Amino acid sequence: MKALKYTDSTSYTMKYETNPSHGVPVRGVILAFTASIIIIISMGMGPVSSPSSVPRNDTMHGGRMAPSDDPVINFTVVDVRSWGLSNEQQYLLASLEGLINHDEGQLFIVWTSQDNRWLQSLNNTPYNASYSPATNLSQLLAIYDDHVDGIIIFDDLPESANIATPLVGINNSIMVHESIASSVLGYPALADEPVMVNLTAEYTAQGFTSETHRADIYHWAFDRYFTACNQSALALFDSEHPRHIRSQLAGNAIFTMWRPLYVDVYDDDDVLIASEDDDKSQDCFEHVIENTPQNMIVYGYMYPAGSNEHPVVSRLSANGKYLVPSDWFQNMPFYQNLPLPDSFEFQQEYNITDIDLEDKIYITGIYSDGDNVQFVQGYMKDQLWDCSGDVDGPNGTIPCTRGMVPTTWEMSPSIVRLAPALAYHYYANATSNDHFVTGVGGKGYTKAKYMTRDFFQVFWEDTRDLMREMDMRVIRPWSGDFKKMIDIMNNDPAAPSQADGLIDGYGGSNDPFPRIISGVPVMGMLGFSAGNSAEARDELEDMLALAKSKPAGPAFYAYHLHCWSTSYNAWASFVLNLTATGMFEVVTAQDFVHLISMSGVARKQAIAHVLAQVISWGIPGLVIVAAVGSLRARGTSPRRLQANSNHGKRTPIERFQKSQQVGEP
Repeated sequence: MKALKYTDSTSYTMKYETNPSHGVPVRGVILAFTASIIIIISMGMGPVSSPSSVPRNDTMHGGRMAPSDDPVINFTVVDVRSWGLSNEQQYLLASLEGLINHDEGQLFIVWTSQDNRWLQSLNNTPYNASYSPATNLSQLLAIYDDHVDGIIIFDDLPESANIATPLVGINNSIMVHESIASSVLGYPALADEPVMVNLTAEYTAQGFTSETHRADIYHWAFDRYFTACNQSALALFDSEHPRHIRSQLAGNAIFTMWRPLYVDVYDDDDVLIASEDDDKSQDCFEHVIENTPQNMIVYGYMYPAGSNEHPVVSRLSANGKYLVPSDWFQNMPFYQNLPLPDSFEFQQEYNITDIDLEDKIYITGIYSDGDNVQFVQGYMKDQLWDCSGDVDGPNGTIPCTRGMVPTTWEMSPSIVRLAPALAYHYYANATSNDHFVTGVGGKGYTKAKYMTRDFFQVFWEDTRDLMREMDMRVIRPWSGDFKKMIDIMNNDPAAPSQADGLIDGYGGSNDPFPRIISGVPVMGMLGFSAGNSAEARDELEDMLALAKSKPAGPAFYAYHLHCWSTSYNAWASFVLNLTATGMFEVVTAQDFVHLISMSGVARKQAIAHVLAQVISWGIPGLVIVAAVGSLRARGTSPRRLQANSNHGKRTPIERFQKSQQVGEP
């Protein structure tokens, strides 16, 4: 494994490496001393910028269809749940889906019950679905045969499906597994279609067998095919998975690799379940990302282990790539190219003029993981947005209704290019208590301190433009040069300022008090994890205890609501019972940063918070909190760290770090 290299040759990259919160003088002598030790231990220099300019590739920028001026937008549905498709047949259908929807959102495939739920949301004005008469693959191919110019033969040899995937878009041909090729070629629609590429024969010619190292296969495929592939995207996806994001990768000719792994992965009983990729595989992965264009979106995901995120994402960032977690996203080609209604604009409600600044504690809660677009499509809608059941309020139990309490939702601004029709549903159905901010990291998941300065500039300019289109004005970074981000956001001569505030970090690992950078509020977060009413009461007790140290005047705290463990019902219960005390007001993130700007309390609250931590936890507690935050930033597994700590009653420090225990996405 090659280590990422650092340099101290420029003072500019020094700014990238330094967390702005470390430079806040008002934290007091004790905290400053503690933080300085951590900085000395953990600081490295960012990479030197390439002198060449970063190209503005259009991976996702050209995908959105022009708004339709038709009063009704029609599309076709095919429900394949009863077709009994084998894995081999699913590869074929996924590749066909990518070809059919490449230029227009024509065909929506119901693979699962989740797709069917989304269909019910879409099948209304201005959209109208009609069902295809096809009841099998042969009939479906007969309807859409004008989209297919040939076939790509692949098989079960290592990585064959991934190598075949971009060949679909290059050759306008469907993927056909060697085991079903004879029957598929018997379909009337394919009777005269040629075999454009036979990977089985290509593998044989290269001497590849079931024992061939995957690095040898990917090096060969990269050299042979990449120049014909999409030059503005890469993908990380298991070759064994036949559908999901594969339709997007196939239709857009995106070079697809395996999901890299840079760490050993253990289960909760410390049993090894996955071993780190060998050096040859890691060298191959790094060769590809080092020898492809800058500013590339990376679809899919690395091997899904929290401790694997840092080494993979940092390498992508250092080589001008940004990750959009999307491996399990369904029907992306359809969502990407389905027109929006002609009159629709992405707009949000702003309530700031209705809120008076009082001597209260102001709270905002932001649901995590919106950078993960498959979460936005799946869990966010099914488990959070479409809430059900009851909420325990101060006066008894009431039915859960989304919008009953102010809630902020992360959503990748890239979704406006990748799946605008999906984003349309959320914006069109949002209440005045729902607000959207960027997913963590901006337009994609990155590690800002590893970027070259050129890539940093273009990345945040693109993020700014996407935010503007989605009417987002609060950024969710994860460390980096906040001043530079704000300057990029707010010094665009062609348009108004875009950043009203930055709310930093993931899972509550950042200093939870406000400061002002370049005139813009910047705020860290407390972690929040509550799956039921009892856990919501625990969080309530913690906040009531914290409120005892509140100085005179308003104070502010932001919660990162860990999406996988915090139900909407529990969050609503927390908010209703908290505000019933009369000491608190809960607002959306947009209103929250405006109130901070109005208040001028950043310095006063910072001092009060540090003193409260010293009193309740002591100096050792501060050292541990700072050390855990530093290790998290450097990629150390929180579970490993926790293995050597108290496993009994949760300490305040463990509660503070609680929602870091499950990594993204």
